Amino acid sequence: MQAIVTIKLPKNPHHNPQQKKIGKCPANGKLCNDITGEHHSFLMEGENIGDIIKEVKKKFSHVTRVEEV
Repeated sequence: MQAIVTIKLPKNPHHNPQQKKIGKCPANGKLCNDITGEHHSFLMEGENIGDIIKEVKKKFSHVTRVEEV
């Protein structure tokens, strides 16, 4: 299955939602329109939602949401 995974990174004191910075996403390395923001979403594949969450938690401590595509 494929799922959109949203993770939450630690708060960045340099984040300004009024002046978002475009660049390499800290979650997956692809283009992102708000690289200093806390929340990032990306596409993952796995056998089921549990497996996807388990894999994501190896790298990120806070999984906010997982939605099947």
